Amino acid sequence: MIEAALPYLSLERIRVLFFMLDCEEVEELATETGLLISERLLPQTTVAGNRVANTSEIWLYPDGTLHEYLKAATWETLEGGCTQRHYVGPASEEKISLLDLREAIESNLAPDRDAY
Repeated sequence: MIEAALPYLSLERIRVLFFMLDCEEVEELATETGLLISERLLPQTTVAGNRVANTSEIWLYPDGTLHEYLKAATWETLEGGCTQRHYVGPASEEKISLLDLREAIESNLAPDRDAY
């Protein structure tokens, strides 16, 4: 399924940092591109008294390999928050379901995907 869909997928640069500065969005993008295949919530943590929402993400790279990222987000207020992604490493196929993969690919290939 992956090999057949790869040439037609619209891959995006992976955002590794996002925050607000003086009411302006600031973001940093990784050099890697990919398609987000699945997200799994991890236990919430606390850093310096701030709650941090943690998510494990699996991304499909243009070469057909799967890679895991940890997304950590703390947004107590719109002006005072931050989201970061950290590369964990290559991911095994056991980390995703066939349904997640199919839905991500179908959504990406849908002709009206940019309408939302």
